[in-house]
Amino acid sequence: MNSFLKPTKCCGCIPLRAGVIIITIFWLFEAIIGIVNYITIIKDESQLYKNAIYVIYVYLIFAILVLLVTTFGLITIFDSTRAHLIKIYSICFSSIVAITILLDICGIIAYVLFYNHDVLAWIVSTLVDIIIAIHFALVISAYAAGESSKGSDNSTYKSSGV
Repeated sequence: MNSFLKPTKCCGCIPLRAGVIIITIFWLFEAIIGIVNYITIIKDESQLYKNAIYVIYVYLIFAILVLLVTTFGLITIFDSTRAHLIKIYSICFSSIVAITILLDICGIIAYVLFYNHDVLAWIVSTLVDIIIAIHFALVISAYAAGESSKGSDNSTYKSSGV
């Protein structure tokens, strides 16, 4: 049975492994686009972002972190012999989603305080973004749990310290 908290399929119709690959590639491209965008803003030295330049640096560092985590994720997804690495990727991705939620909440607060137009639309779109990010983290977690149960069933790990 497919539920929100324990999904058996990504978005209700995509198998978990394919969903994890799609999610990881999507976030990888999003991170690359973000890095290019933030570097462009920093180099532009526009007065528009002058007061928020430190925020741009925070988002740049976060985008680089997402790039590193998703690259690690792609490597581990295609190496089915290392289920423990998929579990590490799941934990890292869930941490990224937690940071995303915090940044989204800060963004909502800043938007409400400093802008007077389209506030409701922006809040709703941000809340949808949060729900989708949580679903993606749960999909990756479910996939990691399935892979680690396969790994323990096959007894592929040896206690030789390697």
